[in-house]
Amino acid sequence: MSENDGAHTRILIVGGGLVGSSLALALDHAGIDCTLAEAVPPRNDAPRSEERNLALARATVNGLAAIGVWPYVQPEAQALRRIVVSRAGDFGSLRLDAGAAGVDALGHIVPARVLGAALERALDATRHVQRLRPARLRTLRAGCESAEVEIESAHAVSARRYDL
Repeated sequence: MSENDGAHTRILIVGGGLVGSSLALALDHAGIDCTLAEAVPPRNDAPRSEERNLALARATVNGLAAIGVWPYVQPEAQALRRIVVSRAGDFGSLRLDAGAAGVDALGHIVPARVLGAALERALDATRHVQRLRPARLRTLRAGCESAEVEIESAHAVSARRYDL
């Protein structure tokens, strides 16, 4: 979808970080239109010395694969094959082994920068995600069946609420 043109969508996601971007991609994969309001475009030029790493569980890796992001991340991911959990000074420990569990990896370690760039790349190819950036949530008025929001960039977006 397009970027920075006000429109009415059924779902508004405020925040284009790792979680908001992942949700937008999952909705796009399901064919559901949504709007992703992001304060600033992502920066992938952070110094590597200050970079944080993420430990992704196997289920998270499977989810990223399902929404088409994992192929962009995998080349820089390090597999977690063994995990040892213990508490200093206490008796006992827990050892997890991928081979014993019959899987290739229990999860993966990934630089946050790499995951962010992969999400950005995947978002560029979406058909159901409208991106508003830069944008900030100014007001939120929730009613019984809908929520109206005002975006600081002067775009007005409304999102219907789903009954559970």
